[in-house]
Amino acid sequence: MIYWRFFFPDSAFLNAFESAIVAPLVEEPLKLLPLVFVLALIPVRKLKSLFLLGIASGLGFQMIEDIGYIRTDLPEGFDFTISRILERIISGIASHWTFSGLAVVGVYLLYRAYKGQKVGKKQGLIFLGLALGTHFLFNSPFVELETELPLAIPVVTTITLYGFYQAYRFVEKHNELMN
Repeated sequence: MIYWRFFFPDSAFLNAFESAIVAPLVEEPLKLLPLVFVLALIPVRKLKSLFLLGIASGLGFQMIEDIGYIRTDLPEGFDFTISRILERIISGIASHWTFSGLAVVGVYLLYRAYKGQKVGKKQGLIFLGLALGTHFLFNSPFVELETELPLAIPVVTTITLYGFYQAYRFVEKHNELMN
């Protein structure tokens, strides 16, 4: 803990960015953990299948998280709960399912690079960085900025969806990469 004080002497910074820093570093590996078990049981031969498994894992995580948030919001009243449900639906357009899709492709490409196959190391770093970076942005105080034209969430959503689209294009082009 003393190291944090050296890098971030102001505790207000840590308070503001705590969930933005911790969530990507904890949630992304946790969402990919079930895939290790699935891949041990079911042979996956196509990169697209791995990509879809990552998306499914993220979507499952997102549904469980949404139910948990809704359940904790119920005591706050009906109006508050409905507004939070709508907020979760809107943020679900580009959330955990996209982060996990990006992360699984990134981790797989880095694994291949570790095994000596030079194809995709740069893309692996980019996709994993996008997964962690966009997750950081969604949890950061930046999305709560109040301006006359609320652009923070649409900009972060656009970055996330564009990165996801690039991962999809990569998977389509290199679907046979796993063989």
